[in-house]
Parts: sequence; C-alpha cells; structure tokens
Amino acid sequence: MVRGRPVVWYVARQPGVLARLLTAQGVRVRNLPPEALPVTAAGLRETAAVILDDVPAIRLSPAQTAALRDYVGRLGGGLIAVGGPNSYGVGGYAGTPLEEVLPVSMDVRHRLAIPSMAIILIIDTSGSMGAFGTQIAKVELAKETAQSVIDLLGERDLLGVISFDQEARWLAVPTEARNRDRVIEQVSRMQAGGGTNMYPAIRLAFDYLRRSPAKVRHVIVLSDGQTDPGDFQTLLRRMAADKITTSAVAIGADADLELMQHVARWGGGRSYATRDLYTIPQILTAEALIASRAYLVEERFTPQAVRAGLVDDFALPALRGYVATAPKPASAVHLVSTQDDPVLATWQFGIGRAVAFTSDATARWAAEWMAWTDAGRFWSRLVRWASRGETDDLQVAVDHQGDAATVIADAVTADGTPLDGLDVQAGISGPVSTQIPLVQTAPGRYEARMQLTAPGAYALAVTARDTAGRVRVRTAGFVVPYSPELRDLTVNRALLAHIAETTGGRLLDDPAAAVAPLRTTRSAANSWPLFAGTALGLFVVEISARRMPAIAHQLGVLLGAIRSRAGKPPTTQEIEEERQYAEADRWKFVEPDAAASESMEQAARLYIARLKAAQKEDRRERGNPHVGGADSGRSEGTPTPAPPARGGARERDA
Repeated sequence: MVRGRPVVWYVARQPGVLARLLTAQGVRVRNLPPEALPVTAAGLRETAAVILDDVPAIRLSPAQTAALRDYVGRLGGGLIAVGGPNSYGVGGYAGTPLEEVLPVSMDVRHRLAIPSMAIILIIDTSGSMGAFGTQIAKVELAKETAQSVIDLLGERDLLGVISFDQEARWLAVPTEARNRDRVIEQVSRMQAGGGTNMYPAIRLAFDYLRRSPAKVRHVIVLSDGQTDPGDFQTLLRRMAADKITTSAVAIGADADLELMQHVARWGGGRSYATRDLYTIPQILTAEALIASRAYLVEERFTPQAVRAGLVDDFALPALRGYVATAPKPASAVHLVSTQDDPVLATWQFGIGRAVAFTSDATARWAAEWMAWTDAGRFWSRLVRWASRGETDDLQVAVDHQGDAATVIADAVTADGTPLDGLDVQAGISGPVSTQIPLVQTAPGRYEARMQLTAPGAYALAVTARDTAGRVRVRTAGFVVPYSPELRDLTVNRALLAHIAETTGGRLLDDPAAAVAPLRTTRSAANSWPLFAGTALGLFVVEISARRMPAIAHQLGVLLGAIRSRAGKPPTTQEIEEERQYAEADRWKFVEPDAAASESMEQAARLYIARLKAAQKEDRRERGNPHVGGADSGRSEGTPTPAPPARGGARERDA
C-alpha cells in the first residue's frame, strides 16, 4: 500500500542529479544499482514507480525486465525510462520486455537516412571457446550474434563473418543482408577446436574493409581473448585512422578482459564483457545501432509541446541530443524534436503507466535542462503521473485456505454508500500469473475464487472501473506456504519410539550406534553330502580320463570300418593288424599310475610265491610215481604258463 509521499526506486549505474531534484520536491527516492532490481513483480510492489536512468538492457537479466513489464501491466505500477547513449535502441531494448512496456518503438529504420554499412563479425572458434559456463558452447553464442546483427541491417548493407582458431578464414564472404539465410546457414556450420591466433583475423577484415565504399565500416570481435601475441595496437590504430572502428565482446568468466578492452580502445569502438547467454544478442543489437551513427541525434534544439495537459505550461529550455525512437500507435506524444521524433511520450500499459523521455538527465545533452528552475517540478510531475495511485473507497483482502484462495474486494464510499455495477478485475503475479474477473456477491462486495498450488509470494492488483470510466486500483500481497511437513523440522521422538517398540528395536540417540558391530552367532551344519558328492564326481572324472583314449581309438576303428564298407572291404591282413594294434593300445593305456605301483608289486610277489610252490609240488610228485592227475604228464622243464599280468614289464623284471 502506498500512502503519503510516493516511494520511487531510482535505478542507475550511479546516482545522478535527477535523484536529488526529486528528493527536493518531496519524493522519497531509493537509489538502486541495476543488479539489485527484484526479479519478480511481487518484489516491486512496495514502490510507486521505477525510474531507469540510461540503463542498458545488458545490465538487467531477462527475469528483471519481465518483472518490470508485469509490475506495470498487472500491478498498476509506473515506469519512467530516461534516455542517454546506453538506452533505448542503442541500449539493446529492442525485442525485450522493456520495449514492450514503453510507449516508443526502437525500430526507426524507415524514418532515418541510415548510411550504408559494412560490418565484419570476427568469431573465435578455438578450443578455448568450446564451453561456456555449464555445458553451454561459447561458439553457440557466437552463432546467435550473426542472427542478431543481420536482422538490423538494411537490404543492401554488407555483412561478413570471419572465424579463426590458429588460422583465419572467411566463414561467410561479405554479402548483402538480403542474403541473410545463406549467411546464417554458413555460420551455423562452425565448430570449436584448434589453437588461437586473433591477429590474422583482424588483418583479414582490415584488408577487405579498407577497399569497401560503405559509409560506416565496423568490426566486432567475439572472443575470450586467449590468443597468441601480436602487434594489435599498431594494426588497430591504423584501422581507426582509416575510419574503420573495432569493438570487442569478451565471452566467458575466463576471458582476457584486459586484452579485449585494449582492442576496443585502440580500434575506436566499445568493449563488452558477458557471462550470460541472453545478453549476446542485446550487445550486438546495440553495437550495430551505435555503429550506424543514426540513432544518436546530437544537435541543439528546443522541444516543442504538441499535446496539452501534462507539460504544456512549462517554458522549456534547450536540449543537445536524444535517442531516435518511433511512437507506438496508442501512445500520447507530448514533446517532439525538430525532426518530429518523440522526446516525451506516455501511455497506459495494462493497469499501469509508462513514460519515455528520450534525452538524458546529465550534462551531455541536458545541461541547460537540469539547471532550469522548473526542472524539479517537471520531473516530480512525471513521477506523480506515472505512480500507482490507490483510493480509499476500494479495499482488498485475500482469504487463503489450502490450495484455494478467495479474493474479496469491497467498494464503498467514505459515507458508506456501496458502489455497485463495477467492472472489477484482479491481476495476479507470482510463481503463477493470471487475470480473473470478480463477481458481485453483495452490495459493494466482489469476489473470485482461484486455485494456487505453486508456493511462493504473490502480488495482487484489483481494478474497479465504473460506468463513467473512472478506475480505482488497490494492491495487496499474499503468500502460498510450502507443505506443513517442511515447516516442522523438529524430531518427533514419540513417533520414533513407537516404531522401535512395535518392531522390537530400540531408540538410539547416537547415530554411530546404528552402525556398531553386531553380535556374532555360530551354528553347526551337516556337510557330508557336499563332500560325498564331490568325491563321487572326482571318481567319475578319473575313470573317464583313464578310459577315454581307448574309447576314442575304438570309435576311430568303427568309423574306419564304416568308411571301408562304403568303399572296398578290408583285407584279412588289415583286420589282423588292427586287432593287434588295438590289443597293444589297450594295455598301453591301462598302465598303472604311481599311486597303484605298490599294490601291483605285492600282487607280483604273491604270484611268484605261488609259482615257486607249484614248481616244488611238481618236483615232489615226480619223485612219487603214484601221485598223478591231470598234470602228471608235464615235463620237468615246462612251468605252468602265467596269465598276462597287468604289471607288464614290472612282472617280467620280477
């Protein structure tokens, strides 16, 4: 709620004379740097109006400019833009929410005699340009610049693009801007990689531009400045002497700002530094407009009042310059230059108001104006016209329960008479922005119900318009809280103790106790099936290993026989040879291993002992002719033949 003297936020790079003039007129002024401006419309609700004094768009984030637009359009706030060499078109306002909310347009090409231009973009495509911030390619930013510049050029203006790493090359040979599609397609193919040598690229641009007949010849260098050394000073000063200007844009947090500033100073241009993707097009837009030398009109003139009601009663002093703009169709132009360009314009934007003053508030263009005795009255009148006004006959409340909120507006005069039949609208800005109508539910009372699930701070502006066209405005703010679970961050010991008791556990105060070594337990297990199974498996493997060679040979014989039947049958000699080979091979592959040698030796000794006993019995029987039998006819020198022993050579040795 704004009562008494309005509070105005004065946003400038440094406080100027304008802030002191307003303070002297009883206006409460709060000085802010551009970076301190809130990023939401709700954050701007406490001020009646915002003054931007020669603030370039690159000093404001996209969120800040969007907040200013919503603050004016939805909350009924006021915005006053004061000009200067860093504002309006040359300040990069084109295509931003600032241009949307202001009563003037930045596009004045159809109204100005802009000289022919030749602009060369020099884009660093070295390896150091491969990343920007968190995974954003710097070279992608460079591609955006080509699109930004070419959209501002006339059909017959020339644009060329040079890329460089260790070497310089024409990415797009200078061509007329009407061939913009071809230029943009060529630029989109560039990739980052390689070393960095900026000097040959600037030299290549100089060799072309010094032969160009264009009235304005300008070079824009986009790089992080991490380059091989070169005699930049001599080259750039020579270019400046030939009326070829050079500006430099340092990209990224790791940019060599000192070198890029030197490049701009030696080349007679301007230097910029950015870490934000979205500021690149704004920088190039402003740079191209400044290079054209047509948007800054610097001549002495006395503004002419063309509309009554706001400033027509002042005897206005002279100004020395302004930024060329074009009035929008619904705007009200109050002061114009000798070329009929707007100097002061106003309009209604949404439920708020915006003012554009295209000259500045410094000694550069407004030295006589700021020394003027009525300067304080002039500026305070603009502030009061733009400031959000609130009336006491409209009161607003918000009843928020859960995900639902009810907006209640009471329109009652000072003597208690209800105001019926009003057109009441509520504009809401915050995490969710919307516009809703209020319905009359009782004499002088209007209500609307809405769902708001996104937590955060909201700003509400209610407007009530009567049949005569009078508009009443009232603002309010409210907060949709986060989940109650997030508000209560204390420990629920009762619940934890209940869980531990129910599950047979215990409540621990020391977190380390939860990971302390647990008690070790032992139990017996019957493991004989495992060992028995292992032994059986090993036995089968051993038998298979012993018999496998003989089995393989028998299969070979069988296959040979099958093949023989398919051809001629084997001879008797071949069959006998195969039988002998198989018999020998069978005994060969059943040779006892070392583990069985002892048992084989014992068997051999037993066999020899039995053989000797048999020979002794045979000799005894020969001495007794009455003893006979089946073997009585054997000769003495012929022992009983022994069966072939498994021991092979071992038994023969025995």
